[in-house]
Amino acid sequence: TGLDKLEQHLRGPDFFDVTTWPTITFKSTSVKAAGKGKLKVTGDLTIKGITKPVVLSVTINKLGMQPIAKREAAGFSATTTIKRSDFDVGKYAPNVSDQVMLSITTEAIVPKPAQ
Repeated sequence: TGLDKLEQHLRGPDFFDVTTWPTITFKSTSVKAAGKGKLKVTGDLTIKGITKPVVLSVTINKLGMQPIAKREAAGFSATTTIKRSDFDVGKYAPNVSDQVMLSITTEAIVPKPAQ
């Protein structure tokens, strides 16, 4: 957020409670083509120990050699919309929207060969 007080509040017990739940996970269960350079990735999102199915709309940004690692890599951007209350982070809803869009950008690199 760029705002220290807001970030501390979001990390606290009113929202993400990162002391108790330090990790958010997404585990894909299926991947389907959705047009040129696009995918629909279905999977299970877990926040605060609550798991719900979500579908990520994925754009493949680039495929190629990662210049630092010198291994094949893929860059992705993905979005989905969730209800905060589904994951017990719905404080202040409906005064603060219960619907939020998650935006994810990542790079996946082929692992180093076993030695």
